[in-house]
Amino acid sequence: RDDCLYENEDVQEALRRLPDHVVDERNFRMIRAIQLSLQKTILPKEEWTKYE
Repeated sequence: RDDCLYENEDVQEALRRLPDHVVDERNFRMIRAIQLSLQKTILPKEEWTKYE
């Protein structure tokens, strides 16, 4: 699977409408995923996202 992300105009508009903290959380998760992919490691289970 490709690690590159393409955001078209619809996605950019949806992101613009989101609250800043939600966009920040999304960006953090993407950066973390890219970092782990480059390091070829798996996120520790205690750091997995919990379903609410």
